[in-house]
Amino acid sequence: MRQERDELTGVATGHVRLGSMPSVSSTILPPLLAALEHRHPALSVTVLEGHDDELVKWVGEGIVEIAVVAGDHDQLVLQPLVTDELLAVLPAAHPLATRQTVRPRDLAAEPFILTRAGCERLVLGALAMQGVTPNVRYEVSEASSILALVGEGLGVSVMPGLAAHRPPREVVLRPLNPRTERRLSLAILASASPSPAVRAFLASAGIGCKANGQQDLSGASLDV
Repeated sequence: MRQERDELTGVATGHVRLGSMPSVSSTILPPLLAALEHRHPALSVTVLEGHDDELVKWVGEGIVEIAVVAGDHDQLVLQPLVTDELLAVLPAAHPLATRQTVRPRDLAAEPFILTRAGCERLVLGALAMQGVTPNVRYEVSEASSILALVGEGLGVSVMPGLAAHRPPREVVLRPLNPRTERRLSLAILASASPSPAVRAFLASAGIGCKANGQQDLSGASLDV
């Protein structure tokens, strides 16, 4: 009731539990939270980090009220946040590093380092669409581990650009040809009635989304 009263006066109060991928927490989330704090200093946010499947589960179980998720999911209402491109991750000295783009079939014979952070289905699907089954040598869940292994020349990889943010100098990133993307969205449970704090969070995040021509779902469309 207190949050509803404050919302009528244009002042957002309360608390939001947000689930986020580590790659989002280190890139997109800091400026978003800074803008939220500037607009609504009385609104607090707790961030819980997890991988893709965990985040969807946490929303469904009520562990978090909002989460950053990839793709579409039943029972969730989505507010588009950003499009993240899949990139080939190569040792800087690798012959493919001289190319502007990399075809999945160019990676077929290479030792492959597969992410196990939740987007492996997307990576394997993108390769399979081009008839490629990677020669998986390592499977790791942390982006930093993938970059370190590639930097040592132990293999190549494909991973989302946000996860490969600021790679070491021993690693180069190249777009895939054809281009492959994942869509990241803020998600809430469709059967939930968002609190004023959650609505304020989504509205603040929606400012950036609308600037990119995407839809802001912080209003009545979430009342499902």
